[in-house]
Amino acid sequence: MLHGWAFDPGEPSRRQRVILVSRTGQRLETLADRYRADLAAAGIGDGHHGFAVPLELVGSAAGIRALVEDGGFELPGSPFADDDGVPPLEFDRGSMRARIDGAHGSRALTGWVLDRQDRSYRPLLALRQGERVLSQGRPTRARRDMPEGFDGLHGFTLPLRPGVRGRCTLVDAERGTLLATFRIGRHAVRS
Repeated sequence: MLHGWAFDPGEPSRRQRVILVSRTGQRLETLADRYRADLAAAGIGDGHHGFAVPLELVGSAAGIRALVEDGGFELPGSPFADDDGVPPLEFDRGSMRARIDGAHGSRALTGWVLDRQDRSYRPLLALRQGERVLSQGRPTRARRDMPEGFDGLHGFTLPLRPGVRGRCTLVDAERGTLLATFRIGRHAVRS
C-alpha cells in the first residue's frame, strides 16, 4: 500500500482529492478521507485526512508523485517535492517562535509565527529573495498546532510565484528581524 495524508489548515473539514502520477504518466485519483489515529493525536483536523492505495494500482511506490488536486500542490515525501521544495522547520529568534510547514511545488509557504512576549503581535511577514519581496502578509489564519496559551490565529500562507528558486529569507518587516533563511529549489536546505 502507498500511504499518505493531505490537510489544509485553512479548510480543516474539507477532504482533499489527491492525484497520484506514476513515472509512466499513469494517473489515479483518491480522496484523503481515511481516519488516521496519528493525525487525530497531533490535532490535524478530525484525523480523517489519510489515504491508502494498493501498489498494484500505481505500479510501484518508486517515483510516484502525489499532488493535491487544487492547484497541483505536491505533497511532502513525493520525489519531485523533495527536490523542489522547502523542508519543514521550526525556529526561535529572540522572542519570536515559528514553524514553516514547507513549500512544495513552488505554490505557497505556510506555517505559523508568534511573539512569546506579546501574544497579540502579528508581524508583517516578508518573504524575500535578496532585496526583492516575493510575498508578504500577516499571520492571522487559524491553526490547531499552536503552542499552548495562544489563540491559534497566528497561521500564515505566503503565495509563491512559479519558478522561484534559490536562497530566500523570511523576515519581520516591521521590526527588521530575520526569522529564517532557507533555499527553494533542487536539494533544498535550510540554514
